[in-house]
Amino acid sequence: MKNFIFLLMLVAGCYLGAQQNQGELSFTRGVNHGIQGTFYGGVAIGDFDEDGLLDIVTIGAIKQVMTPIPFTLVIESNLHINNGDRTWSASTPFQHLAAYAGGRPIVTDFNNDGHLDVFISGFFESYNENPENFKSFLYLGNGDGTFIESEVIFPWASFYTDAFGLDFDSDGNTDLVFIWVDPNDRGKTKIKLARNNGDGTFTEVISNLPNLSGEHYFGTAFADIDGNGYPDIFYGGFGPTRLFLNYGSGNFEEVINPVLTGGGQLIPFPQVGFVTYAVGDINGDGLPDFVLSHDGDQTLFYANNGDNSFSLLQQFNWTSDTIFLHDFDGDGYDEFYAEAANNDGDGRLFLNDGGTFSLNNALLLEQVSGGSAIAADFDGDGDDDLFYMGKHPETDFAEAEIYFSNLIMGTSDQGENKLSVRVYPNPTSGVLYLESDMRLESFELYALTGAQVSKGALHENRISLENLPAGVYILKVHDGKKVFTQKVIKK
Repeated sequence: MKNFIFLLMLVAGCYLGAQQNQGELSFTRGVNHGIQGTFYGGVAIGDFDEDGLLDIVTIGAIKQVMTPIPFTLVIESNLHINNGDRTWSASTPFQHLAAYAGGRPIVTDFNNDGHLDVFISGFFESYNENPENFKSFLYLGNGDGTFIESEVIFPWASFYTDAFGLDFDSDGNTDLVFIWVDPNDRGKTKIKLARNNGDGTFTEVISNLPNLSGEHYFGTAFADIDGNGYPDIFYGGFGPTRLFLNYGSGNFEEVINPVLTGGGQLIPFPQVGFVTYAVGDINGDGLPDFVLSHDGDQTLFYANNGDNSFSLLQQFNWTSDTIFLHDFDGDGYDEFYAEAANNDGDGRLFLNDGGTFSLNNALLLEQVSGGSAIAADFDGDGDDDLFYMGKHPETDFAEAEIYFSNLIMGTSDQGENKLSVRVYPNPTSGVLYLESDMRLESFELYALTGAQVSKGALHENRISLENLPAGVYILKVHDGKKVFTQKVIKK
């Protein structure tokens, strides 16, 4: 399994038409889906009511009013429950509304009770630089789509706070990383690490990560570059991008010159102002590669050399505030999404041609700004779909769109395409057994966050869950043409 952490920061939305074909990859637009979009916020997914279907959390602004000056934002946070028919039903289970700056929801089981929780941060009530308006909240899930607000207090909140969820100490619990402008030390952007104690409480970890010199940072990404099991960190803005290798316990080491030139010289990443990053596998070698797009009108693609250095693969002479990588067609090479690509205002989904991208091999996307996007198998048919949301450039209202991939047709609940499989025992303490009239070929197992935790061929129609923690998972079984999906429980 690829050991990447995708951080979808202000990723703009996409429009692929009712259905467009580019090779074998095409999408069908969802209609009347019931999802309230936002902008200047974020999106996350998970199975919050534990029915085997992916639900969607959106937070941020739903419209922008230009008077009084400078502007007013109408802010909402919503949970959208998947109805199983490519539609969602919205609810508002979160007491506090978020957020303009850094309002990305983080979804995981923070307290290890088997139910998904939601963490949100950003400013609340009004948009100004009063530190009292910047908050972070943790909502503990009950497993039925409802939540209880945690009493845990997070002191790291200020203007331009951002937060990320990742297991920085590799103990199996999702920790929090705060990128934080200290209101008492204006002009210094700091990184704070909060270790999850395993019960939904957190302890600050003192690290040797340096402060950023600027008042606002503009880019952060995480991936295990050196393969030691700990996620490393890229961050920067108004200076060169910096790479710090994570050795655990708050101990980091900077790679001073991480870029290998064609002449064999090691140099820093370029000096930039505003910057955004994406990590993924561009060239299909299983290593996390790196994309950097900055306000110097460059988007740069770097291949991981496997020795903590990167080589430039290609570049475009335009910039995009919102980018991400994802393998939509399952060939091992990630596709590349960019908002406002090619300086013409339009977004694009670039199909990966053996490790390179070109404008001639891209799906044209409609403009949406200040939004977010995420990829997952929302309809359970075995291929990954695209959800996006953002502000319409003409109306200043939020829009949300979902596009279902046509790559794999036939689901576990569509008439003659139905694949019948008996899964037992469920719940299980270790091994699942499968029975079917069809020859089963392979399986995939997903956590409720959508992360793949296991996959393989089915030789004896048995799947071991012995090395997985207790919890609820989504099982997908394939016979070569059809797919069967079911929720399974590890005791």
